[in-house]
Amino acid sequence: MKKCIVKTLLLLTLLLIPFQASADLNINPSNQDELLSILKSLANDHSYKQWCEINCGQIHELSFSGKIADGTLVITIKGHLIGKQNGVLPLFGATPAIDIISLKNGLHEVPLVFYNKSFYTFLAPGPFILTGQIRINNQTSTNVTLPGPVGKVMLNIADQEPLLLKIKQGQIGGSFQLVSASQRTNKEKTEQGKEHNLRLQIKKHFKVARDKNFIYDIKAVGATSGQVITFPLTQEEKILEVKPATAKVHKDKVVFTATGSENFFSLQGEWTQDDIELLAPSGAIQETWSIDCQGAYDCLFDGKVEKSLTARGHEWLPIEGQTLTVTWNELGLLKGQSLVAQTAQLGSVFAGDGLKQNLKLDVTSSAATQFYLDLPTNAIPTKLKYDNNISPILKNEEGKIHLSIPKGNSQINLAWEIQNLSTNKIPLPKLNLPTGRWVFDVTPNKNESAIYTSGPAGSPVVMFWPRLLFSLFIGLLFLLTEKRLLQKVKTKLFLFLIMCAGYALTGPTGILSAIMFIALIRWFNTVKKQRNIMGWLLEWGLLVTTLMCVLATFFYLLNTAFFSNTPLPLENFCSSSYATICWETALTQQAVMPQAPFILTIPTLAIRIFYFIWTLLVGYFFFTEFKNLWRGLKHYSSIGMKPLFNKPKKDKGTK
Repeated sequence: MKKCIVKTLLLLTLLLIPFQASADLNINPSNQDELLSILKSLANDHSYKQWCEINCGQIHELSFSGKIADGTLVITIKGHLIGKQNGVLPLFGATPAIDIISLKNGLHEVPLVFYNKSFYTFLAPGPFILTGQIRINNQTSTNVTLPGPVGKVMLNIADQEPLLLKIKQGQIGGSFQLVSASQRTNKEKTEQGKEHNLRLQIKKHFKVARDKNFIYDIKAVGATSGQVITFPLTQEEKILEVKPATAKVHKDKVVFTATGSENFFSLQGEWTQDDIELLAPSGAIQETWSIDCQGAYDCLFDGKVEKSLTARGHEWLPIEGQTLTVTWNELGLLKGQSLVAQTAQLGSVFAGDGLKQNLKLDVTSSAATQFYLDLPTNAIPTKLKYDNNISPILKNEEGKIHLSIPKGNSQINLAWEIQNLSTNKIPLPKLNLPTGRWVFDVTPNKNESAIYTSGPAGSPVVMFWPRLLFSLFIGLLFLLTEKRLLQKVKTKLFLFLIMCAGYALTGPTGILSAIMFIALIRWFNTVKKQRNIMGWLLEWGLLVTTLMCVLATFFYLLNTAFFSNTPLPLENFCSSSYATICWETALTQQAVMPQAPFILTIPTLAIRIFYFIWTLLVGYFFFTEFKNLWRGLKHYSSIGMKPLFNKPKKDKGTK
């Protein structure tokens, strides 16, 4: 009867739903054509929408392999054609034009079309792997142009120019060169009359702010000791500093002397023109260009050049002959707040009873202004730098440090010392201006370890204490279980908890292996039934494995306790890596100082003494446990072993 009622209710519900929907939506088709039109409209509204609505393809991997000297290369293209119909897939372009000898999808040749200096093919939907051979001119370099997004470009070419990247990830369009190292060498032989294997890798970084500065990092590969390396200069480049200092700066060049096969040089200077014009040089030189526009400057870029997709800012990887022009506009004054600290980084280094601190401010100002900084009590200022330029330290009548902030983006470094620090809190200077982010770096005294830290959001944690609570909890849980299940063998409470507490240095793994070993000892003392050979091997294997784990974790723990500089582990929650302990916090309110960090340390020697005593107690504890193990093994062996297979006995009375 109940089943009949349920079926009736379901049937009424199914019948009422269409009428209810029709009533709510006011749908009342008068003929079949109108009904089909409504159904088609609903199907279109609720149909599956793929992100690529036209026939298009994705190239996941494009690779070239072989030797340029042979005049041929093997090409592999992996990807997926999206859609339900056959589609056209753009492959790549090349200058000068190359010939595709063969190109197959599996065992079948694919059709090829050459249009507008690029190759195209026609494929069925779904995944594809195209393999084939191309013919190139081994006497000149070849520029290969990508059609669109490519997940990975690989150049597995044995004789390619050594400065070329072998793998490019996530390339969107752009191009790259196929050029052999021997081709470069032969060209240099012709031009210079002698063999020359020198390769230069140059990273040019420009900073557009109040001053237009640049830094060139140069890596020279293949030089011989004593070889003279000349780096040409243009009239816009004014050199201010060179490394090493033995390099000689001339009006139109800088001359270095190589000391081995790999050499590193650096140039720093000022750009003297109103724009930056860059040209990728020819020869065995690979350049990287990066531009950093700071403060109230808006940069504009013009030029067809390969952009680096992995960089966060403006960075390019040009090939020979490509150009880039950088211009900039100075933005007007900001309305409202004119002075903001983007980042305030306070470094604190303990020195005996004293403290050395350094405050680094990244400040943005819409106009030149004055700023006063109140240092902590008893602080003695020692050094002040503006953008790496040392400046005299000035104070007002109230003893506050007087800072002159220029227009635009600036970096200020102020250092001071506190002779006798009477608190465990890190003293903070009073910074009465909006600050976006505070970073605190703390380095304790040598041979001291932090046992507790606190402060603003994102404070580091001394991992010993939560691990200690976990180890004691697991140990008590084991004791309660043992008390309810066993009567013969009992664990010594005091020594067992001390053993568990010591494993807090290594985390849960060590304590779990120790408890598993003790549990197996209890098992061997209480087992009653015989085992066959399989069960015997399994139990003995577990016993030996846990014993090895206990010994390994025990010696690892002792190594951490006795030989580590910071035996109490810390977990930091900030991106800074300048010090042992760091905090990082973002402020949502203007002109609000964060909570002062707090750090409590003890001599590392105290930890080593504690673990020396712990080692003796744990040794005694395991000595008593090995006596239990010996008694358990004798009990286990006295039970005997049953056969693996029970064979039926023959009846001697029957024939």
